[in-house]
Amino acid sequence: MPLPTPRVYATTADYMQYVGDGAVLPARLQYQLQLASAVIDFAMTGAVYDTDPATQLPTDPDVASMMCLAVCQQVEFQSDVDDDTGTKARFDQVSLSGVSMHRAAGTAGMALPPLGPQPMLTLMNAGALPTAPQSGR
Repeated sequence: MPLPTPRVYATTADYMQYVGDGAVLPARLQYQLQLASAVIDFAMTGAVYDTDPATQLPTDPDVASMMCLAVCQQVEFQSDVDDDTGTKARFDQVSLSGVSMHRAAGTAGMALPPLGPQPMLTLMNAGALPTAPQSGR
């Protein structure tokens, strides 16, 4: 059975335009775009917008543009914190030889990497979030 095709709201070209010329692109950019799109989907839980029946992507150009920007900002955030999956953020202490790990406060039940501050502002300022944004926790 093939893996489901995730909705991805930004392309490599979109991200390159967002970060500008000369920026160092993440090594696994396509993966990060997929993960960031999943985080934005989660943050948008409860938001209502029209979608294409075949692709499930937004049909309104303003909504599509807002989500594209939020995804690019989320990829930048994930790259800046060097934690694509949010795993590093879950621990505030790690030991190697004794295999000791200490969970960081407030991370119990964290389902997705945290939503970065810039994409949160983009979604909030566009009025896309009907309630407080979901941060993946």
